[in-house]
Amino acid sequence: MPDIRAPRTPSSDTAPPPGRRCPRCRVTLQHERSYTTRGLSGVVSSEHRYVCPACDAQFRWSSRDQRWREVH
Repeated sequence: MPDIRAPRTPSSDTAPPPGRRCPRCRVTLQHERSYTTRGLSGVVSSEHRYVCPACDAQFRWSSRDQRWREVH
């Protein structure tokens, strides 16, 4: 069983994705917040939330499924 007191080290799966532009207005998205979780299987996944400063659209990128989604 892994030591739960061991410090976490960032892996390539939890790193934020490269910069992306808003599909609506083509302005660079700004990073808002990140979440890192460990599922029941013990696999670490992360979710990064982004917001467009021009049109206020919100997007998220998940390391679990490796895709961008718009937050409604």
